[in-house]
Amino acid sequence: MGRERKYHTEEEKKEAQRKWAREYYARNKESINKKAMEKYYELQKNLRRNNSESENGESKEIEA
Repeated sequence: MGRERKYHTEEEKKEAQRKWAREYYARNKESINKKAMEKYYELQKNLRRNNSESENGESKEIEA
């Protein structure tokens, strides 16, 4: 005999998943946002570097 079902419908299961996600975000909001901003700044740095290289006439060509 198995264990009793925790969620009886898909809607109950989805709502439980949403609740868990909201609580997880509330607990980890600072680290999630910090990681996102670091990723954003790295992307912006790379874009600025690539734009300045193309303005200076430098190009990165890949030789086969």
